[in-house]
Amino acid sequence: MVVYQHLTQTLDEFVRKIFTEWTMMVDRESVKRLERPLMVRSSEVRGMLNVNFDPLLLSLFEEIHYWERLSFEIPHYVMDAYLRKEDLRTLRESVLLVVRDYNRILSDLTREQRGLFRERIRFLDKKIQPGLSKLLWSSRAISSYYINDCRLHARQLQLTIDDYKRANVTIAQSSRQISELLLVHIDGKKTYTDHEFKQQQRTHRDAGQKKLLDVHDNILSIMRQTFEVFKNDGSEVRFPPPRFTAWPHTPAAANHSINNNNNNKPHI
Repeated sequence: MVVYQHLTQTLDEFVRKIFTEWTMMVDRESVKRLERPLMVRSSEVRGMLNVNFDPLLLSLFEEIHYWERLSFEIPHYVMDAYLRKEDLRTLRESVLLVVRDYNRILSDLTREQRGLFRERIRFLDKKIQPGLSKLLWSSRAISSYYINDCRLHARQLQLTIDDYKRANVTIAQSSRQISELLLVHIDGKKTYTDHEFKQQQRTHRDAGQKKLLDVHDNILSIMRQTFEVFKNDGSEVRFPPPRFTAWPHTPAAANHSINNNNNNKPHI
């Protein structure tokens, strides 16, 4: 029993010693660590965003949490920030959603595709900019309007990007259909007369031409729909290098190409 009491006393003194050292070493102006913008541009991946919350504060909050569980009285100079822990946690989660939305947009676009969405990304940047400059973690009331507005515009841009990518996939599939279209059909089990062979090839070509025209018109329709999205964007907008067609690099050139395409119908 005496040994147990001695051990308990020794451990208690050791914990108190650690706590005393902690109170002397802890940042007495920890609340000033909140005086930084909500977000920051990534130093590792160009253009991306990071949540700009001080990781030392997260460690401090954890330490305070466990000292409180041991019933120690926490110094007042670190409690100012700690008392806002829950509000800051909620805000961090909201800012993280904005960061994820924005980074997903950039991740979904190749370098060339970003040229096409340049104005839209720039518009989103303007919406987000306050969180990179004047909106600080120390602000007592950061309006949910800012978070919701950023996410709304990011979501709208993401939908436009998704539509653009779906259009590219559809054009790729249509182009594959064209490449696989056979212009001659021969039944290896049948012996043809000259007339029968010509008649069968004519019928096959007519069917092939109809299919080719249908696919061509579908591609052209998709290109028109895609162009409508970007036609009013500025002169800095650049279409990505063509993968399937001779697609112009500027909206003006694309408009001329699409609307003068009736003379470029495919022929077999």
